[in-house]
Amino acid sequence: MITADTDFPHLLALSWATTPGVVLFRGGTYTSPEMVDLLERVFVALPESILGHSICVVDKKRIRHRPLPLE
Repeated sequence: MITADTDFPHLLALSWATTPGVVLFRGGTYTSPEMVDLLERVFVALPESILGHSICVVDKKRIRHRPLPLE
């Protein structure tokens, strides 16, 4: 799942879910080309096996991820 809405990761954390993974865009408004570029960076940096079971927070400067379930 790809979103800019923090409710989805919050619900995953509250439910102790292990899937689905979420890519969360933070830090402002993004143009379509910026989003595509950032998603390409995410897909290069993190394998699908990690993305499917984590919350990945993306902004213009960095990519962070936390495995699910959140502790």
